[in-house]
Amino acid sequence: YEGIFHALNAKNGKREWGGGSGAPINTAASVSDGNVYFGSWDGILQAVRIKGVIPQWKYSTGESITTQAVPSGNRIFFGTVNGKLVALDRNSGGLLWEFAVPGGVHSAPAVHEGMVFFGSDGGTLFGLDAATGREVWKFQSPREILSDPLFFESVLFFGSYDGKIYAFE
Repeated sequence: YEGIFHALNAKNGKREWGGGSGAPINTAASVSDGNVYFGSWDGILQAVRIKGVIPQWKYSTGESITTQAVPSGNRIFFGTVNGKLVALDRNSGGLLWEFAVPGGVHSAPAVHEGMVFFGSDGGTLFGLDAATGREVWKFQSPREILSDPLFFESVLFFGSYDGKIYAFE
């Protein structure tokens, strides 16, 4: 909760570098193409070049980021406390689209074959077109979906607070 991102040497556990975000960092970081991406309670997603520790961009949502940011192709996807799934251009940090849902999004998105999937606090699993943010389909669970969906051999798995694990082909 100190608002500092730490990069540790995996061999000896010593701190290699780090930086302040200005707010608690409450999500797991993602690494892709030499950048690390992380979100914070103040609603800012940051991209930092690992080599040289060079800030690439910052994007402010105006609300807490509640999921890991998931890079896929030239996009990066993440959820917010007030119920948005956000898609940014991974190179510039520019907004591509937002998709609003009732309740929050605490389920990190999964991307598969041009679609992005995520669960909502309202119990809905959404499948969106990753390029446009258009809703393609949804499934309503009786309870919240806070777990991160995942794919195994083209089958989508996720858990719900109703105590069930669901699988879709």
